Amino acid sequence: MIKEKQHTRKVDVYSFGIMLWELLTPLKPFHDMTPEQLAFAFSIAARVYEKPVTSVCAAFLTNNDIRVAATATFKGVEFYLPPRSISILPDRKTVIFNTQKVTSQHNAKGYHPVKESHKEKKWKMHQEKIPTISDQWPH
Repeated sequence: MIKEKQHTRKVDVYSFGIMLWELLTPLKPFHDMTPEQLAFAFSIAARVYEKPVTSVCAAFLTNNDIRVAATATFKGVEFYLPPRSISILPDRKTVIFNTQKVTSQHNAKGYHPVKESHKEKKWKMHQEKIPTISDQWPH
């Protein structure tokens, strides 16, 4: 692993597939792609969901690169994808939501130390009987 992070079996399956490709074909994997194209191919993804026999469909475009924005061509239309973002296209043409373009209000909690405590207030313990089935159903 390049970054020495935790990985799952999916990495092993992928590596095994690459090894099989190299053994069974005279070609190196991704031999026809430049390093830039290869990096782009693994950072950009499109998922399309369609309901059969209807015109209902939606697409999700993702840019997994943490630093670089990308422009992806999908169905003949170019879309700008900020770094680490997901764009939602309910009609496969119009972006209605992008995760990097969301603004939200946030508050910060403050801590103010109390100068004087209420020492006369104490916690008290009370025992309560917890009912059971045998309490409700006599033998």
